Amino acid sequence: MIWLTHVVFSLFVGLFFQSYFSINAYAYFLLLAFAALLPDIDKRNSKIGNKVKPVSFFVEKTFGHRGVFHSIFVPILLAYGFSFYNLQFAQVFFIGYMSHLVADSFTKMGINYFHPLTTFRIKGFVQTGSMVEYIILFGLVVSSFYLL
Repeated sequence: MIWLTHVVFSLFVGLFFQSYFSINAYAYFLLLAFAALLPDIDKRNSKIGNKVKPVSFFVEKTFGHRGVFHSIFVPILLAYGFSFYNLQFAQVFFIGYMSHLVADSFTKMGINYFHPLTTFRIKGFVQTGSMVEYIILFGLVVSSFYLL
């Protein structure tokens, strides 16, 4: 999925959970969007990878794209670490990060939720950047405005 689809999907999902958190709405949605972009730190030409090229280059060369950063283990570890600072921020971060993984599981490349423990990938039907993805993106935007 392209970065915009990840951000819009995280905001869409976040609308369902917002009432459970006492975090400022701006901080809430900003954290969701950031967490939704973070898994692509493993791709140096991604939206977030372009902002921290040396880090992204290292992560991509060491772990590969859609490897460990696209598994369930990284968001669990990061959310656990954040929970010592603020439990609600940790939970919101986890929701945003997981929204990225769920969205990527609908792509033809898919993801392996348990990398490196298994080689099983969940794959979908969406080609990244295709017309189908843009139709999904449009539907998410319309649905999000409806939910507001």
